[in-house]
Amino acid sequence: MVKRIIPSVISVKGHAGGKTTAKVLRSDARGNLRLLISSGTSVQELRIVTTAGSFESGEALRCELNDALADAQD
Repeated sequence: MVKRIIPSVISVKGHAGGKTTAKVLRSDARGNLRLLISSGTSVQELRIVTTAGSFESGEALRCELNDALADAQD
């Protein structure tokens, strides 16, 4: 379960254009995740604090969130 979402770094990519995409990245040892949202030349990183207490639980949550994001992007 997601406890908090904390905005983090906004960076600029080298090329313009493209669609908006989102991807949840690998969990840390406590099961917390990172979400990258890319739109055009900008990339926003978000930290997702979860109730998962381990890497394995975080990875399971990451897979679920990536599946939901893939469905939403189609």
